[in-house]
Amino acid sequence: MESNILTLISNLIYLICGVILLTKKKIIVGLGLIIIWYISHTYHSDRANRFWSNMDMLFATLGFVYIIIKYFNQIFCFNKLMFLLIVISCFIVSRICDNSNNIEMYNICHSFWHILSALFITKILLEN
Repeated sequence: MESNILTLISNLIYLICGVILLTKKKIIVGLGLIIIWYISHTYHSDRANRFWSNMDMLFATLGFVYIIIKYFNQIFCFNKLMFLLIVISCFIVSRICDNSNNIEMYNICHSFWHILSALFITKILLEN
């Protein structure tokens, strides 16, 4: 399966947000986002590679769950909760599109997932 330039470019948001968080002394999560960028970029460069696919899902899921648990009280206000629901919706729609082999819509929705999830995590951390 070939890579998609939109997905690869949208992946850069993890690297950018990771560097921003490092400069703001949010070292662990900043490094985490850079690691997620690397894993996700490697996977999206060759989506047929099952190892990187599994690593991508594992690290993205663990990272997102970590943020939700650690910043639970800060997340569950109306504005951030709406943002979180949009992020989760993009992920769910991208999975549905991927499972139904609608690759064009998968690439679009998954790219939105990349961008919005990285911005969500960065927003939560910069406010705390």
